[in-house]
Amino acid sequence: MKRKHIGLMVGTFFIVAFIAIIVATALIVQKVIKDEQDKESYYAAQYGLNKEDTSQANTPVKFPSQSYTAEPDSPQFKAIQQIRELHAEADFFLLGSKFSNYKQGSDEGWSDILKSELLDPAPYNQIIEAMTEEEDIVKDMNNLLALLDIAVTQYEPDALRFIHRILHDLDLYGYPEQGKAAYDYWGATNAVASSNPMQLEEINAYIAEKQKTE
Repeated sequence: MKRKHIGLMVGTFFIVAFIAIIVATALIVQKVIKDEQDKESYYAAQYGLNKEDTSQANTPVKFPSQSYTAEPDSPQFKAIQQIRELHAEADFFLLGSKFSNYKQGSDEGWSDILKSELLDPAPYNQIIEAMTEEEDIVKDMNNLLALLDIAVTQYEPDALRFIHRILHDLDLYGYPEQGKAAYDYWGATNAVASSNPMQLEEINAYIAEKQKTE
């Protein structure tokens, strides 16, 4: 009788454990799906091309030199790592519903991002210093510096959007990391030029317009 009771307890324990594993797995899958939906929603909302005109191609037609990716001790390799880290920061502060935290023309919701490396000019200047021979990377960093200034002085969420676009394209398409999937190419950079320059032109026009108001 005692043995049967122990067997029943062990059986019950395994059933409960099995159910707990199923529930935990379902919750994890649910969170992953929600995160992906948030990401897709964010990128869809920020995509600059005319969504109604599907005939407009938007594909990369030029890439920066990949020689630096094989030289882990070089300043250029470290600059590429900085680009990846800055893109990760942009994802952290802007993906999903977080973007709605940043109020236009007001410092409301901006306190954390203003203290972040994402809006610190130092890493961008370091990348320029390391990549002086890469003219298009330098142009993109100068665009980022201009957008940083607009974001922090005018509290402009659109500047954050453009910062994210540029870092996204440079990280995932300019210097793709092995094993990391690329998605949602925006065509927002000089270094990874697009067959359709609309987004880069949008960024350049935005910078010029906002600098007039300073």
